[in-house]
Amino acid sequence: MVCLQTIYRYKIDQSLGIDETLSFETLSTRSGLNVIDLRRILRYAMTNFVFREPRSGFVAHTSLSKALAQDTRLRSFVGIACEERFPASARGFALSQNTDKGLYDELRQHPERERRWTSAMSVIASQKDFDFIIDTLDWLRSSTGTVIDVGGGGGLISEGLALRLPGLHFVVQDSENVLQQADVHPDVKHRISFMTHNFFDEQPVKHAEVYYFRNIFHDWPDEQCITILRNLIPALKPGAHVIIDNFGLQEPLTLPPYQERVQREIEHARLEDQATGLAEMMDNRVIHAPILTPSQIIDVGCGTGIVTRHLGNAYPSARVYGIDLSPVPIPAGPHPPNVEYILGDVRTSTNPRLAPGSTDFIFSRLLALGMTDWAGYVRDMVSLLRPGGWVEMQDYSLDWYMHGSNCSEEWEWLKALFLAAQQTGWDLRAGRNIPLYMQEAGLLDISVVTYRVPIGTWLERLETKRIGEHAAREYGRLYYHAIPKMLQGMGYTKEKIEEFQRSSSVDLAGQEGKELKFYATIGRKP
Repeated sequence: MVCLQTIYRYKIDQSLGIDETLSFETLSTRSGLNVIDLRRILRYAMTNFVFREPRSGFVAHTSLSKALAQDTRLRSFVGIACEERFPASARGFALSQNTDKGLYDELRQHPERERRWTSAMSVIASQKDFDFIIDTLDWLRSSTGTVIDVGGGGGLISEGLALRLPGLHFVVQDSENVLQQADVHPDVKHRISFMTHNFFDEQPVKHAEVYYFRNIFHDWPDEQCITILRNLIPALKPGAHVIIDNFGLQEPLTLPPYQERVQREIEHARLEDQATGLAEMMDNRVIHAPILTPSQIIDVGCGTGIVTRHLGNAYPSARVYGIDLSPVPIPAGPHPPNVEYILGDVRTSTNPRLAPGSTDFIFSRLLALGMTDWAGYVRDMVSLLRPGGWVEMQDYSLDWYMHGSNCSEEWEWLKALFLAAQQTGWDLRAGRNIPLYMQEAGLLDISVVTYRVPIGTWLERLETKRIGEHAAREYGRLYYHAIPKMLQGMGYTKEKIEEFQRSSSVDLAGQEGKELKFYATIGRKP
């Protein structure tokens, strides 16, 4: 990646004419990269068929380097891979770009980078399998009339379909800023038009044959997806088709693990970003329990397995078991040989590896919204421990603070959640209350470390940037989805629940001084 980044940054591909053959010295002068580094970089790139050395000391293009020089969208994609994603993979976006803003806010401050990002995203759209769409919807081949491409970006999908379906006209709808970059193939330009439209408003084009939504609904909560579709209804004529082309997650155990892994990559990326952010916040101290030479470790609710793998690497002589209700994705590359995963509920599992008194250390994190019997759960975990074994539980307490004072006590939607929690057994202050459960279960040497989690990137500690960005981006969305489920059967009208959802989105938006507390609690079995 460093090699490709150097080629991109010094525009080496564009410094060499498409049909030219230049000496390293001449190319060094044109690109501005010293000749010693240029030789090293390009000769390594040549092992991957990027550039070639037709005779000693001279450079010419290959088909790959020509594509990089000539294809603007490909060059944009390489640009974001090298200049945005590659640095972020090592240090996180905020740290790598020396900013306190999230990705899109940062890009808006730099129009050239924003244009590069938009251009790069069009590369992904251009990889769409149009034949699959047409083969699946065979009636399109003989259709005439108009297709409305709702939220269609720069029109690449409409372009691809128009090239294959000569009887159809297309209207691409999106925001004004997005449509400014629209450009389609000249052979179909006369059959594709563009219209500024917000799909949260009523659909202005009436009686079209097809309304097409590609990768729209995964970005929005269920209620807003319903709103988008309701706005379509007045425009529909009898026999009109609505096509929703979107990826989705399957229910657990309905796909082979390798297929499910592909479908869950986005959710896994979100969870791993959160785990990485929490680790950075805790100064890369994933656990706090003073365990030295454990023989067995259990990671409860292990999710993507990121902590399980960490424990496996940290304690190579221990057997480490991650258990979760959903299959755990096994990442590519080296995997700790002492780590295994168990599918199921730790409290009801009859797996012999989870026998009472078998374990030296039990870890769990972020179970607050899924646990309805904390006291019973802690007792069960204590029963799995050997004498002298440790348990560590990390969780939030759902109290938000503004400049150190509780600002959430009067949030009506949060009051409703606490009322629901009293009836269901949830403990929305689990992080703060776990020491009490541990004490009731008979644990000793209980101690708590409390961390401040900013909603946004306002806190001066650089280590909180990633988790602050994550909190500002994800927590409003999390509770927007959770509110209807948690308040089901509580007697609230649909309109009231929607009001709660809107209020939660406002209350949980990133703001300087707003934070919540994250607690890491440990206890030892006598």
